[in-house]
Amino acid sequence: MKYFGHLKGITITQENERDIATLLVKDGLFIANHIGQNSGFKDGILEFTINPTKIVVDPVEELVDEFYEFIMNIYKYDIATAKLSFFKMFNDAIFGLDFNQQKTIALQHFKEIYDDIYLDAMTLFNEQRSENGIVHSYNYSKLQMLSYQYNSFKFNTISKINLNQYLQGNTDYFKKENFYEKFDLAEDVYFETQLQIVVELNDRFKFEEDLYFTQIRFDKKKFKQYEHIFKTLKSYQFTNDKIRSFTEDYKAHIESLYEVLISNELINNHKKNFMIFLKQEYNLDITKIINYKDKVNYIHEERVTLFKSEWTKLTFEK
Repeated sequence: MKYFGHLKGITITQENERDIATLLVKDGLFIANHIGQNSGFKDGILEFTINPTKIVVDPVEELVDEFYEFIMNIYKYDIATAKLSFFKMFNDAIFGLDFNQQKTIALQHFKEIYDDIYLDAMTLFNEQRSENGIVHSYNYSKLQMLSYQYNSFKFNTISKINLNQYLQGNTDYFKKENFYEKFDLAEDVYFETQLQIVVELNDRFKFEEDLYFTQIRFDKKKFKQYEHIFKTLKSYQFTNDKIRSFTEDYKAHIESLYEVLISNELINNHKKNFMIFLKQEYNLDITKIINYKDKVNYIHEERVTLFKSEWTKLTFEK
């Protein structure tokens, strides 16, 4: 909950709303957008002008994702109960069948759930030219279309709830027993549940490549944010996995990891940027990374050897 309580201790009133909005934009939680105003038709084309005095602020994607996840966590038992009920039925139905038979049944459920929850307002196509010069039209993947709708659902969900209460860290406001009475999120919870089911079915039976709900999606976003540090996506993933595995002596382990990253040319050699990354992503206040090149430290050397072997193994995995 990176942003929970960001405005803790600050009272939001009608008089200071503009100042609060300015602060949130400055802190990177919101983006300021000018409102386009209709100025009429010109040569049959509707034109818009920008009025610099009219500005709206919208939460950034990271805040939307965090807040939505926080809200859905309130309903986690409802979601888990419905999801496990489906998979009890499904697992009983496929018991004793071979994989292809299981996949046929899973695909039927996948399609039924997709048709149920996807609001088919628009279908998008990819085009590929064949060897014969004929253009073939393919629908966007179903998970890709669901990802677009998922983003809309996130904004729809948070539009029903006072985001200020989250930013102020008001835990009482989000107590489950009170929250159920205040908000009707049945449609949102149903969509979340059904989405989790189709994502799991796809992960088990590989109907299509999932670039939208698996960890790779989040890794790519983080890599893009820190590509001035990491040279490849895999080097970021390796670093992230290692740091999250550390349970003690964080500074010592990170110094050993840093030596491996530098010696294998996996990152740009800029300690300050790397330490900023550690603070932003893991809340680790490390102000110095010691270079043990000319020092004797057998425990450090053992860690370096271990991390190097883990990286070598990872690079050879298919």
